[in-house]
Amino acid sequence: MTGLEICKSVLNSFRPFLVKGSINEATAKGLHETLEKEMPFFGSPIFDMKFPELKRVTINKNLFVGSNKRITEVKFLKYPPEDKISKYGRANLIGQSVFYCTSNQITAMNEMQPQIGDLITTSTWKQKKDGYTLKISPIFKITSLNGVAHNELSLRFKVGYENSLRNYPKEIAEQIDELLQFVSDCFAKDVDYGNNYDYALSAFYANKILYDFQGGCIDAIVYPSVADKFDFSNVAIKPNILDEHFELFKVDEGVVTAVPNAPEGGFSLVGTGWSKTVNEGKILWK
Repeated sequence: MTGLEICKSVLNSFRPFLVKGSINEATAKGLHETLEKEMPFFGSPIFDMKFPELKRVTINKNLFVGSNKRITEVKFLKYPPEDKISKYGRANLIGQSVFYCTSNQITAMNEMQPQIGDLITTSTWKQKKDGYTLKISPIFKITSLNGVAHNELSLRFKVGYENSLRNYPKEIAEQIDELLQFVSDCFAKDVDYGNNYDYALSAFYANKILYDFQGGCIDAIVYPSVADKFDFSNVAIKPNILDEHFELFKVDEGVVTAVPNAPEGGFSLVGTGWSKTVNEGKILWK
């Protein structure tokens, strides 16, 4: 068998676990161990990128035991502490924190799925004027849905990747391409609601990208939003990168009055406050 045939054979043995509801607590750890053993190599393009503005939606009651209480401290708008993370996420292992965000407000809402009556806080983050450029390893292979091209950012990443792939010998390039398609499929998996173990495969590769690949030099992962039907992208940023190179620019608070499955057909909010002022980690609301 050629190197490509072996690569395909190994990865195909994991494809049944891309089906919704296919992974549970008992199988998650074994999948990680087997993947590390059977497919130890990894390759991905790296892009330099800046983010003028990023948004994150926080559902207040998730922080305050079901209470629609106002958030007054910036720390509650950031990534959660590692000792509070008891579940896999699409880009994090259990006990591992990342800052999930996006450049698109609607994508942030679709990802969090607040319900009518929820008090939510939208935080807007901007890069500091320190000139820092993030090193991004993107998930980009899925650039169409039902034959229709979408997600301009993924398409741009794909063009850059295809150009760089020409620098590799054909056999190596084919194996990298096969692996990256599998990784993209892991990130695009439709998960069983309430079953965080369904994220085990994408979490495995997120950890490999952020902390193992290229000596851990990657600052963030950009990947298409499943909740937004891949039209726009999410960003998962390392906590230290957020702290060092981003700052809170604005917070907006509001109560959800309509959601997409309601007769109104989309998210609607009634604003309850906003602020651009932070003092020693405290938000001074208007």
